[in-house]
Order: sequence, then C-alpha cells, then structure tokens
Amino acid sequence: MEQGLIILFSILYGGGIIAHLVPVLLEFTRHITDFLLLFTNLSVLFLLWKKDENWTLVGMVFLFAFITFLIEVTGVNTGVVFGNYEYGDTMKLQVFQVPLVIGINWVMLTLAGMDLSQKYFGKIYPPLMAALLVVGFDYIMEPVAIKLNYWHWFGAPVPFQNYAAWFVIALIVGSVFYKMKLVPSNKLLRAYLIIQFLFFLLLGWLL
Repeated sequence: MEQGLIILFSILYGGGIIAHLVPVLLEFTRHITDFLLLFTNLSVLFLLWKKDENWTLVGMVFLFAFITFLIEVTGVNTGVVFGNYEYGDTMKLQVFQVPLVIGINWVMLTLAGMDLSQKYFGKIYPPLMAALLVVGFDYIMEPVAIKLNYWHWFGAPVPFQNYAAWFVIALIVGSVFYKMKLVPSNKLLRAYLIIQFLFFLLLGWLL
C-alpha cells in the first residue's frame, strides 16, 4: 500500500504540473486543489495510524492543524505573524479567509521533515532540521503559489518575517512531537515532502 500510494501521489502531482501548464486544464486544477491536498494528507495520516493505531499521533496532528489554522487566521487578518498577505480563490474551501486544508498540510510536511532529519541527519536535533526544511520548502513554493493565485503579498518581495515565523512555528510543533516521541518513520511520509517540493520546483522553472 505504501509503495502504491507513492506511485499514485507521483502521478497526481506529475499530472498537476502538466495541467498547470495547459490553459484548458488550468481552471479544472483550481477546482480540485483542496480535495487533492486533503486526500493526500489524510492518506498519509491513515497509513501512519495503520502501522500501530496510534491515536495520540492522530490527535496531535489535528490539534496542531487547528492551532496552525488559527495562526493563519490571525496572520491574514492582522499581518503581525507573517506579514501582509491574503489568500486567493485557488483553494476554495476557506473559513475566515484561510483554506481549511492549510493547517494539516503544514503539520504533515513538518512531520515529514522530522522523519527525513532522523533518517539522514541523525546528529542534528530533528525539530531544528525539520524547521529548516519547511522554510526551504516555503522559499521554493512562494513564487509559484503567488503565480497560481494561492495567495499574494501586499508588497514585494516576500517578507523575511514570513520565513522567520514559519521557522519558529515548525520548530515548536516539531519539538512537541519529538518530546512526546511521536515522530513516525515512514517512506510515504518522506516521499510526500519530496513530491510536493519537486512539484513546486519544476513549476517554478516551467511557468
């Protein structure tokens, strides 16, 4: 199942690259972005749970997804967290002007960064490495997300405050999971971060 989902995610995100480059398909992608992110995130989370039925892990993922969502709501409406920005209508399922799926996506990417850190950078404090990976991912994603109307900033370039805030958030989230010994080791989880990273990296070159 794990290998099958990696192949499926690769096909879905690879097809997404093509769809974003073909004008006639672009509008269709804007109608499925939320559902694709929700499907992939919940699929990864289900596989993590299925390994040992760890409900604490699932509960903490949803708790921090909710907390991250509230931070986003605060950020969008005040500008004090990340800087002055707003979401576009590409991700359509929004509450208080913030996409519902955004929180769980960030939490899962942070967990993936933790897993990658423990596997390949074992001597580095995993939450620190995960925070650096998440910020690096955001740096690659930002120009593509802006072009695709995921969100846009009031002013250019993207403020350093945005990256600093995400570093701190990811470090805190990662540290809690690490202290509670809730960092899973899973090939699909690691692949998910890499697939999303390549998706935005390639679109950044091609758009």
